[in-house]
Amino acid sequence: MLAQARDLREQLRATSARVEALATSVRIVALGDLPVLVDGADIGARGEDLSIVGETVVEVPGAVRVELAPAVNAANLAQQRDALVQQASRLCAAHGATDLDETIGLGEARLVIEPQVMVARSEADRVCGDADIDELRGVVARLADQAGGADAGAGTAESEEAAASAGTESDLTTRRSAERECAASLLAAERAVAASCRRTVELAAAEQRAADDVARIDNQMADLAQALEQSRREVPDADVEARIADGVQALVSACAAEKVLRSELEEANPTDAEQQVAVLDARLAALDSDRAELDQRLAQARARIEVCREDARRDRRDEAAATHVAAQAELARVDARARAARLLRTVVNERRDAAHARFSEPLRRHLEDLAQPLFGTGVRFDVDGGLRVASRTLDGTTVSFDELSMGTREQIGIIARLACAMLVDEHDGVPVIIDDALGHSDPDRTAKMNRVLTRAGENAQVIVLTCSPERYRDVESAQTVAL
Repeated sequence: MLAQARDLREQLRATSARVEALATSVRIVALGDLPVLVDGADIGARGEDLSIVGETVVEVPGAVRVELAPAVNAANLAQQRDALVQQASRLCAAHGATDLDETIGLGEARLVIEPQVMVARSEADRVCGDADIDELRGVVARLADQAGGADAGAGTAESEEAAASAGTESDLTTRRSAERECAASLLAAERAVAASCRRTVELAAAEQRAADDVARIDNQMADLAQALEQSRREVPDADVEARIADGVQALVSACAAEKVLRSELEEANPTDAEQQVAVLDARLAALDSDRAELDQRLAQARARIEVCREDARRDRRDEAAATHVAAQAELARVDARARAARLLRTVVNERRDAAHARFSEPLRRHLEDLAQPLFGTGVRFDVDGGLRVASRTLDGTTVSFDELSMGTREQIGIIARLACAMLVDEHDGVPVIIDDALGHSDPDRTAKMNRVLTRAGENAQVIVLTCSPERYRDVESAQTVAL
């Protein structure tokens, strides 16, 4: 019992210390006339200090309700402490004590008394032997009767022996007095021994309590040292000092800001403040309205999401995504072909421009050379990118090809074909076939075209198909073949 009580007291003290270390301390003071209830009980005007180790409700009826919940570790430790308190209560009730200290004192006193009880029991067993309580009571009764008879016989013979015992009476008185003194001394010694035993028990109990307190304090010191070391590993002292310095600086800044705010508050106009409050209330109402609208839109979006989920739109989306990937691949292939075609077109245009640059100037010289018999030596032609005649310049006057007369365009067309034939081969040229041309030319122009054909025939073979051979009778070295 004693060991169990000591162990319970140590566990209860250690658990209580840990609960107090982990619990959140809150002080609640009523500042107005409204009652402040803590777990349903009114704290009145005195205030109350709370250690939050369980679910605690602080309520001002009709105004506010605050529910305080402890940390998980503090709640678990509080449950352990309550279980230890219940176990200690049961142990104290079983031994008729009010608390663990009294139970431990009873146990320590029992340790001292038990040897004395054992000695008394041994002495009783020696004196009584194997006799039971009834036999001992009978012996006591007989001895009492015998003592009564002895007292009666002694009274009868007292007169006879008075003279004989007169000499020894004084000696008997002295011995009885010494016996009383010895009995008193023995009683005082027994009382002193009992007091010494009680004092010894009290000192032993005090010593044990002091040892328990020392062990508990040592355990707490070890826990605190370990916690301090852990805290120093997590946050070095330099960081703590830096944080303290930052806190002091922040406190100074806060005090300065408080002074500034108090001065501004004293200087502020209540009307302006009320207007600002009204504006802020309006903005808050607008924000609440916007939030309600956003909540409604969010609910609608969630509803649409649920509808889409039920309509298997996810599958269709996946199919569309796969189609999109395939389309991107096809687009990449088409884009590659387009780039190839663009490159081909660029190369062709470059080659065409190169060919145009290579052939346009010789073609223009051949055109002007062949056209001199027709238009004179001042004729000039402009050749475009397609090696087509764009315009004709005669005596400083430039006329586009489309604005020339039908006969002139026909004549320039024949000259261009002849120039191309001469351009292919400077010496022999290539055959040129003309089918019944010069139908829109007057006789003078026809005669001049005959000279053009004569000059072209010197470097190329010219075949003219016509039903009017007289048109070409002025062509020199011409051979006529009738079909």
